[in-house]
Amino acid sequence: MADNELQQVHNLLIELQDVLKKKFALESEIESLPKNLSGKRAELIRAREEFLALTEKYNLAKETANRTALDYETAFNQRVSSEKKMETVSTQREFDALSKEIEEAKITETGLNKAKKATQEEVDALSAQVAEKEAALDQMDKEVTSKEAELEAQIAESRAEVAKYDEECQRIREQGVSESVYTKFSSIVKNKNGLGIVPVHGQVCQGCNMILPVQFVNEIHLGNSTMYCPYCSRILFYEESEDAIDYSAELQDMEEEEQNVTADFGSDVDIDLDSI
Repeated sequence: MADNELQQVHNLLIELQDVLKKKFALESEIESLPKNLSGKRAELIRAREEFLALTEKYNLAKETANRTALDYETAFNQRVSSEKKMETVSTQREFDALSKEIEEAKITETGLNKAKKATQEEVDALSAQVAEKEAALDQMDKEVTSKEAELEAQIAESRAEVAKYDEECQRIREQGVSESVYTKFSSIVKNKNGLGIVPVHGQVCQGCNMILPVQFVNEIHLGNSTMYCPYCSRILFYEESEDAIDYSAELQDMEEEEQNVTADFGSDVDIDLDSI
């Protein structure tokens, strides 16, 4: 690949990088939008469950109140019936038995009357709670429905914008970016915080600030092919910088030191073998 051709590709990638960064940020936002409503949906589900439980409690209370009211009416009728029988008694024994029956009926009637009032008060209180809970549930349901509609509209708008970014990416690609380079570059931009192509200043990758081997930097200088940083995987291009530090001498010293250590180690091994 000619140097000027590679330079053109790099320029296209820099332009593409800006578009991809915006696109991926928008896609991430689209993905997170439903999460903002998930709390409201969960709250609505809990409210519905609470409303159903309260409604069930209210219905049970009504059944109890109705049974108590019927029991009270039965006890009331029995007392009235017993009192009417008093008009027909003819002996002291009948009078005493009927008096006892009336007294027991009064006690039962009084107890059931209190129970009837208590159960009816519970029904009235639960009825008010059900009405209040139902109104709150309806309001919450309307809010969630409204938020869902707003969210759908926002997502649709954002997806339309993503489609425009895709068109822009396609326009740039058609100017000289291969499918393989685009695929790899897109993945790098997405996974490297929007930076897929960075300059090399001196011998330092400006994406990860790692010192690159001299020979590797020389290959970037030659511009024969697309080069990827061995540490952060970003695409590299060389850029002159006044602040760049030359690490070549330091790297040469390190290589020589490694060679000396290896030589010394080999020598020690020889000596040990001769002494055996």
